[in-house]
Amino acid sequence: MSEIYIPAEYSSALFNSLPYLAEAHVELENKSLKETKSEIRAVFHRHNVQSLYGLTMLHKHFDISKEEKVVEFKGLATPWEIADSMEVFGGRIVPRSWGFFEDGQLHPTEFLFEPPGQDSLKRPPFSKAFVKDLYELLSNYGAERILGLTAFDSVDKFLTVREVEMTVGRVSITLQVPAGDSASVDLPETAWTFGCAERMNDSNLINARICWVCEKCKEK
Repeated sequence: MSEIYIPAEYSSALFNSLPYLAEAHVELENKSLKETKSEIRAVFHRHNVQSLYGLTMLHKHFDISKEEKVVEFKGLATPWEIADSMEVFGGRIVPRSWGFFEDGQLHPTEFLFEPPGQDSLKRPPFSKAFVKDLYELLSNYGAERILGLTAFDSVDKFLTVREVEMTVGRVSITLQVPAGDSASVDLPETAWTFGCAERMNDSNLINARICWVCEKCKEK
């Protein structure tokens, strides 16, 4: 059995060190990582986590205070002033995205609220072997600070739909649109998953999420 990897602690300072959406998009485009998609896919499939996790472009839409975490509930993500607490309103706060930082460790960056009696993201813990393989691969391409991990409740849906995250001020709402929706084709891609191991096109990255930020917010 693989040895379990325990992510490092959350830090609002680390979250605030993330680039804004436009900056992250430019940096990722400059990396030309499309050529590495088969290698990245191989790491996920080798450790059998392709149905649980995907890649995310690490970025932020706004800064947060020391006591805040960005928490999503039913598609709405806002800063929650909960300090170190992981149990609120009878439910719990669980990480949904992680990034590598200067210490080479995975730190949670964003969270999900699970109400009492619900377990939205049923998943096993990371294995040390998976985290090591992913970090080494991303580091080889200089992408360990721009690409991280995100958890999905389901990856099969992304064959026909994708998520659109829209942000105004310090509020983000995530909606699902058809994968071929022309109105969202020019928006930056921010998360990806991989095809089933038995499908013909499984070497491709499948876009799972795109982002839009209001023009006035971009100017701030």
